[in-house]
Amino acid sequence: MMSLYIQDGKARRLAKECVCLECNKKWLIRSDRENSGYCRDCLTKGIRNPMYGKTGWNKNNNTYNRYEYARNRKREIVSMFGNRCAICRTENLPISNYEFHHLNPKEKQYQISKILLWNWDIIKNELQKCIMICANCHKTLTFGDEQLNKS
Repeated sequence: MMSLYIQDGKARRLAKECVCLECNKKWLIRSDRENSGYCRDCLTKGIRNPMYGKTGWNKNNNTYNRYEYARNRKREIVSMFGNRCAICRTENLPISNYEFHHLNPKEKQYQISKILLWNWDIIKNELQKCIMICANCHKTLTFGDEQLNKS
């Protein structure tokens, strides 16, 4: 059960006080929320937020762990496809250069990059509808040469 209080005739949730790690400004947030430790002003000025800034990630943080888990999953998938583009046969590119192209877009249920954290069976089922190609070939295949020549 959530604790409420009345303010200006409206029911409000209990709040907890937060203090900015940079400027010591105080503000209130709902008691059931977590905060980054920085106020909005400091975040918009570009003060690094340790939860999201790549150099400041905490390895015990779930955001970091999900990122690493997804990269490792993609590494496994790339090695399953043989580390080579299905069209130009270029080998051993960085894993970020490989993309998955659905052969029949009407059968596409999920975008592979969005389901890397899901159950392995769902991923394998979706991968059966795809070929792995490099980013250059994927752009050419998706948009076609004539589209590229027009611009």
